[in-house]
Amino acid sequence: MRWLAFVAGLLLVNPVAAQSLNIVTAIDVSESIDDTDFALEMEGLARGVMDDRFVAQLGEGVGFEVFTWASEGVFDTIGPYTVLRDGEDAAVVAVLLRSQDFASVRRYPSALDQYQSGRVGMTDLSAAIDEAGRRLLLRPAKRQVINVLSDGQDNIGAGPAPSRNLAEALGVTVNAVI
Repeated sequence: MRWLAFVAGLLLVNPVAAQSLNIVTAIDVSESIDDTDFALEMEGLARGVMDDRFVAQLGEGVGFEVFTWASEGVFDTIGPYTVLRDGEDAAVVAVLLRSQDFASVRRYPSALDQYQSGRVGMTDLSAAIDEAGRRLLLRPAKRQVINVLSDGQDNIGAGPAPSRNLAEALGVTVNAVI
């Protein structure tokens, strides 16, 4: 059901895309992630954005957005949607990623929410894929990619396979670095 709105939206969007490629990256900040893991995620993503092979492929521009996720619908944008057109744009995004402070990242719901739900800092991969799909829906492109960075397994809900399968059926590439 949660994908029904996503599918309907894809059917209604203007077929002329603003970008040839949009990439949304979901960064795991669940309870299993510590400050060292977070720094590794940020540094790896920053290096990827700055990689000469990636920069050489920017062409007319690549839409790029980054958000953090854990469980219970906690999603925070840490790299707002931007269009990367050259190495300078990529460098600005790399600096932004490297400047993220783990101590200020919202990791999971409030103590009251955790107590009431019985779930503390779970890893909800399907929610990350679903959220990335919603964000891609807002900015159509000829090619769309979801990157999920995590250190663990999905441990809440039905698992990531249905979300991944639907995204792929809709032409979205889903990559996971776990």
